Amino acid sequence: MPTTLVLNADQVAAMASPTRGIVYERLASHVEAVAADLAAETGISAATALYHLRQLVNVGLVVEVGERSTGKRPATVFRPAHRQLALPSGEEHADVRLQAMLSSLRKCKRNLEASRGKGTHILKIATRLTPDDMATFLQKLEDAADFAKSHMVREGQEVSWLSIACPPSRSKRVQ
Repeated sequence: MPTTLVLNADQVAAMASPTRGIVYERLASHVEAVAADLAAETGISAATALYHLRQLVNVGLVVEVGERSTGKRPATVFRPAHRQLALPSGEEHADVRLQAMLSSLRKCKRNLEASRGKGTHILKIATRLTPDDMATFLQKLEDAADFAKSHMVREGQEVSWLSIACPPSRSKRVQ
């Protein structure tokens, strides 16, 4: 199995699907698995898991490695095609990195919305960026905070925001 794959735009787009991302994360925690196993772990149907696994195969993130008997009929066994995923570097790939960051933010937003009414809201962004990309990302967050504060205050709504602490980047790759 190749170690690291530098993602292209199609692969980043494929990983933007929330369900597909969860299926991939669960598969990556195994050596290999069938759709029914991943479905049981994630709470989705086996058909949905299989659909997303096939989409991941289509973009080269997952490979089919054989079949396993599951009682009624054989089930396809899948495994990740690579051990690690990385975003491309260089200015010509800024759009791919931005797409990945936006996908991470959408996931954070969904998690935050799901946590409403359950106590403390925690926003966790699990993305490693180059120092330059992290600076751009943090500037965008600050701009969004300023925009939200100015519009909420103007409309008389209560304003709350969060602060994000980011450790210095040690890696130029995103996993």
